[in-house]
Amino acid sequence: MLRGGRLAVVVLVCATAACRGDKPPPDHTDAHPDETAPSTVTTPTTAAPTTAALGEQVTTVEAAQRLLDLFARLDGDATRMLLAKGAPDAEFDQALQTVYVGQALETVRKVYEREASLKFAGYSRPQPDTLFRAAKIVDARRDVCVVVGGTLDLRPRYTNPVDAINGIFVLVIQTGISSSGGNPTRWRILVAGEPEPGTDLQAICPGL
Repeated sequence: MLRGGRLAVVVLVCATAACRGDKPPPDHTDAHPDETAPSTVTTPTTAAPTTAALGEQVTTVEAAQRLLDLFARLDGDATRMLLAKGAPDAEFDQALQTVYVGQALETVRKVYEREASLKFAGYSRPQPDTLFRAAKIVDARRDVCVVVGGTLDLRPRYTNPVDAINGIFVLVIQTGISSSGGNPTRWRILVAGEPEPGTDLQAICPGL
């Protein structure tokens, strides 16, 4: 977890909502009733990258992007599972834990619970993956933590346009994390969002 004072990050709903903070996602059911109707179209899936292809060292944009592509796919799989179930359960929570840890995990849990209560209004169906894009490596001085500057693009997830978010991903390996589910690596997302102005991004990892 991040210690107080070392990072004031707004942990956005990086994979589960089209809004910032605690506002609910846009409800476009009234304006576009057909867009929120269930579809029988099957979303294509791709094979998971191998551990060898992903590796344990994340020191380049290319390596970070391979991880973010994996996380985006797993998050999409979890969302599609939740849409089929209608409400979060233990199986769904296990799927989330293949992607998120710490404060990011707690955030997405709360958001998915809220959106389930809203009947996933405004969600695209079939539900595609979100897009996580790596643009630069901000800090890769530690083997178990890397800060990646990039973009959280939520636009595929919703029926009406939303903005892509320029922010950071804090990717970590923590004690007790192991490969699980569809994730062949020990990496997880600890933070995804837009840091507060003035945050020293190169001081995030040492503060873990």
